Amino acid sequence: MSEVVAGADDRVRELTGLGAEELLALEGYPDGSDTVLFLSGSIVAGHANPWSDIDLFAITDRPPTSDNQGHATTNAVATHIIKDRRVDYEFWRPATVEWIAQRLAAHRLGSGESIPGASFIQIEEIFMHRLRIGVPLVNDAGFRALQAKFDFGLLAAFQTEEAIRHLDAELEDLIGMRKGDDRDVGLWVARQVVDVSLEAYVHSLGITDPVKKWMIKYLEALDDSPRHQQLREDYWRLMYPAEAAVLRDGGDGWHKYAEDVLEFSHRVTAWAQG
Repeated sequence: MSEVVAGADDRVRELTGLGAEELLALEGYPDGSDTVLFLSGSIVAGHANPWSDIDLFAITDRPPTSDNQGHATTNAVATHIIKDRRVDYEFWRPATVEWIAQRLAAHRLGSGESIPGASFIQIEEIFMHRLRIGVPLVNDAGFRALQAKFDFGLLAAFQTEEAIRHLDAELEDLIGMRKGDDRDVGLWVARQVVDVSLEAYVHSLGITDPVKKWMIKYLEALDDSPRHQQLREDYWRLMYPAEAAVLRDGGDGWHKYAEDVLEFSHRVTAWAQG
């Protein structure tokens, strides 16, 4: 029988303001099974705001009990409200988790055998990252064994590779649109290039979070080395250029902007691949 992990209540109260036992009781845990159950998400990552959900993950074949449920081929989600806080329980079958781990282990970096964007769906990448940073609440030994199934260094390298492959397609588009003077779509693609370049660099540092909105948090958290100071300055300058109005004034100002974006991307991806 798995019990609540020692010290979990203090950690959960620190992160959520709620007790571990009251969160676990929402789905009847501990229930005498060998379920692995952990807290994760933006609250654990340090990215949460006062309205952020509390995300709990149960690795079990047992279905959820909440009246408010959603189901997919990957997992099920049960939603609860406690003290005006939303609590989302994600239920993942052990066989599904094992299948994801096997697929990651089978990936061969640089082989070119996989189709870009098709190896994992986003919810699977999010699950792997949240397992990596999770706080175990029930069955600590099982949680550690589950983490050991995943090579998180390989995951970060895979995500770097995927981002660069995505970036190649965006760069091809931007170069073609610049040559064809397709200004408006070219400007949209240029911003994509800036974002995906940052994404590739963040993953190259070993960060496995695939959620794009959090890339800004990782950018902010970088040290104050000259490289990272320049990266922050260039990122915001290119995403929100002071001369934005003239980029669409009918002149060729947007070509210079596209050139700056291309230079930024080449520099940042060289860092990522270095």
